[in-house]
Amino acid sequence: MDQNAIGRVRFNGTGLSRRFISLPQQNGGGVADGLATDGTYLYFSRCQNDEIGRVGLSGAGLDMTFIKLPRFSCPQQVAVGNTHIYWTELASHIGRAGLNGQGASVTWLNIREDQGPFNVAADDATVYWDWGGAAGSPEYVGTASVAGTGVRTHFLTGEGAFLLTTPGSSS
Repeated sequence: MDQNAIGRVRFNGTGLSRRFISLPQQNGGGVADGLATDGTYLYFSRCQNDEIGRVGLSGAGLDMTFIKLPRFSCPQQVAVGNTHIYWTELASHIGRAGLNGQGASVTWLNIREDQGPFNVAADDATVYWDWGGAAGSPEYVGTASVAGTGVRTHFLTGEGAFLLTTPGSSS
């Protein structure tokens, strides 16, 4: 994903297509902020347009407003886990909607911290996010169940880069 399109490449590094899915620019520039898949669709967030889009892995069926959020929502990174899509909202919340696009809530999980969340990952049982790092303070990884219970904001200390390698993780 760059300022113009979502690209793709085979697992072996061949077949690069920089403009696999061309999207219109967001109001503030760029085409998307976060990217995740459930193995059938690609989901992408568009902060400046308050929306989460969806497109089939073949590039067919583009729906720019698959999830239309309230004005000033600003979805950032996205992840897929369980039967939901999750996204970060920089106002201390993680949003969530069903994979059918229904039941969207921008304040589904309050992480109770003012520095983030930034990245998000999910599996069938747990949601993970990272936060912190302002002015030299430590970064933390938080966790909660997919039911929104058992919130632990200080699950791990350190960079949250491991989030990017888990199934359903953000880009």
